[in-house]
Amino acid sequence: MFITDPYIQKPNTRKSVRYFLNKKDSERDLYSSLYSFSLIQDIHLNVMPIGGRSENNNFAISIDPPSKEIEELIRLGLCAHRGESWNLSKVVCKFIDEAVHMLAYHGKVYYEIIYFYTDESKKNIKSFMIESIPNNNVKDLFGFCWQYVPKNIIEPEEKILKRFIWLPKKDLLVLSTPKAIGGIKKYKKLLKELQWLSKCTIPEFVKEDMSVQQEIKGYDFSTYRENQEIFLAKITRHLGWTARGNFSKRSFEFYQIYRYLKFERTKAILREYVLSTLNESLKIIGNKMEFKARIKVEGILSHEDYDNYIKQLLDGSLQFSEAAKLMRI
Repeated sequence: MFITDPYIQKPNTRKSVRYFLNKKDSERDLYSSLYSFSLIQDIHLNVMPIGGRSENNNFAISIDPPSKEIEELIRLGLCAHRGESWNLSKVVCKFIDEAVHMLAYHGKVYYEIIYFYTDESKKNIKSFMIESIPNNNVKDLFGFCWQYVPKNIIEPEEKILKRFIWLPKKDLLVLSTPKAIGGIKKYKKLLKELQWLSKCTIPEFVKEDMSVQQEIKGYDFSTYRENQEIFLAKITRHLGWTARGNFSKRSFEFYQIYRYLKFERTKAILREYVLSTLNESLKIIGNKMEFKARIKVEGILSHEDYDNYIKQLLDGSLQFSEAAKLMRI
């Protein structure tokens, strides 16, 4: 079913089609998998202060150079909930949070930059909007980007002229898992491994023996569980994910703090990457609408800060109590 919005009906450059899938993609239902679901949720949790409110008094989001008019233009351009009285901080925090969330699920995310005109002649641009495109059927091949609209999602009463829609790259904001945390191929492989691990609570040969009430000789479930936890810790070590304490009983407090800091570093990399890519798009939009502005986020730790704190932890100069405070934003 397609999604309509009265605001979208104004003369604009929109090419992509928004729609809801009528059924879940059962082959890649990551939310039904315990470990993949947990990672996807945790990776965007507190990536930005909720509602733009932080315990840090130095936290601030602003437009550089300052301009109330441009700030309002950008606020409306990023706000997916039209009519809401959200300020710039809340809008930017929400945008980055949702972008990281979708990136954690898909590995690659597409947005369309839509320009709105003052009239049907399409000569004067009044405003813009950056809107996500359904990721399920976007193909990026040989330097061209296409959206494929599945026939089965079209209701009988709905009509669409095209099912293959060309998306000009100059009007796209594309996010892909940064190489600093492994890149898209490694990340998608990780999600598959987490899906597989979630299903392997009991080995198949044990299930077979249990089904016929046969005694299982030489099998120790605690050893199997220990190996599972070791494997979980190993495949997520580059991210630093703690798996919600799944292997905390088998690790020292020092290692747990180290993983926590490394995971916060991962979130900082994603936060900075989304903000940097967003500012690059604002530069393109500004060239077209004749303004110069970038979004500044202050009072929040960078991934370089976390690198320094991890180094201090390893050389013994950072106390555990101080490290715990670094996990708040």
